[in-house]
Amino acid sequence: MANINNMTIAETLLGNNLVTTSKSFFGLISKSVYRPTGSRLTALKKEYDPLTGNKIEYALNADACKRAQSIAGLGHIADSPIGNCLLEACYSADHKFAAVRLLQFSQLKYQPVTDTCVFENDEAESVISSLLL
Repeated sequence: MANINNMTIAETLLGNNLVTTSKSFFGLISKSVYRPTGSRLTALKKEYDPLTGNKIEYALNADACKRAQSIAGLGHIADSPIGNCLLEACYSADHKFAAVRLLQFSQLKYQPVTDTCVFENDEAESVISSLLL
């Protein structure tokens, strides 16, 4: 499991009013929560091969109203043990919130390929079942 504060989507999430972060134990432990439901957030990173990465990029760059449908249309996508595409994601335990961003390895570091996409309610549930679980 990844730490939200060490991900590129952290800037967007922490600047968003939907997510709050609290620190405890002298600032060593942080807990992020989806504010409307109070559900704890889980962060993860998954790697994909270039072909699958291109499919995800196309779906994430679709129109905002069709984005969740495009991702759900991909079906369940299996990650790759070694790939040049990295998906950073964060989702709530109740599956009512998800945020994802795709990065691609280029010039010895991961470069963002898409903006951070935020999904709520039913859209979040479909994105989580297709990409994250």
